[in-house]
Amino acid sequence: MRRLRKTFRETGETVPVQVVQGRPRLLDALDADVNFLEGLIERQPDMLLSELQDHLREVCGIHASTGTIARTLHRRGFTMKRITQPAIERDENDRALYKMLIGEHFSAEQLGTRARRRDFFIRGVKYSILPALSLDGILHLEVLNHAFDGDEFSSFYSQSTRN
Repeated sequence: MRRLRKTFRETGETVPVQVVQGRPRLLDALDADVNFLEGLIERQPDMLLSELQDHLREVCGIHASTGTIARTLHRRGFTMKRITQPAIERDENDRALYKMLIGEHFSAEQLGTRARRRDFFIRGVKYSILPALSLDGILHLEVLNHAFDGDEFSSFYSQSTRN
């Protein structure tokens, strides 16, 4: 009880103030060096602890053990996971090409609705071809860069029957 009253008189609280004991951490969680390590991991997730240690020593001038680096990353939520063989053999360029090809032919739509594609299409010049055919081959052929109308068809018919 005496200690409790003494703490209350000194601090105004009943819970004693925690005194941090031990050596201060070499890599603090809020430090820029830890952000540097996270950036290295984002760029190359399969980097070894020894490689992280070398980069930390060369760039930041901090000599930390691999255990210190591992504990610091663990406190920040990183885990060391084994890389599977398919992940090692994965080619990111092939994956991007596959996603692009799939994206051309598939669309995400809700169940029960038709897949739509909203895109800007540029079509070339359209041609209308009207042939007059027989068993001997093509009797007469006319190609226009627009659709045939009734007068043009009548003209074509009269020319093809004359031959």
